Amino acid sequence: MSADKTWREYADENYEVARLALENGYYNACLQNVQQAIEKYMKSTLISQGIAIKKTHNIELLNRLLNDAGIETALSNDECELFGCSLHTLEVSSRWHLAGFQSRQRDLPAVH
Repeated sequence: MSADKTWREYADENYEVARLALENGYYNACLQNVQQAIEKYMKSTLISQGIAIKKTHNIELLNRLLNDAGIETALSNDECELFGCSLHTLEVSSRWHLAGFQSRQRDLPAVH
């Protein structure tokens, strides 16, 4: 299987998990899986166009690479900024507020 199809399959899985999480009120899990799906769809597109990518989780960088290649995305600057940080730098407090949603209070392990 080609690398771009593998990334797309993983992205589809993250998208489906995000949808299920949203439907069941797990907003933090939804946002994390949406970020992962966006990242993987972008990587799949870059690879399918023959564009080499370095290991990154940065949505802003991936969006810039796509735009530089003449591929427009539907992401606004605000959306890229929202998802622009990599997961290992995302600070999740015990009471996390994002887009009006509040996650359940719990101890979360560091994500690398």
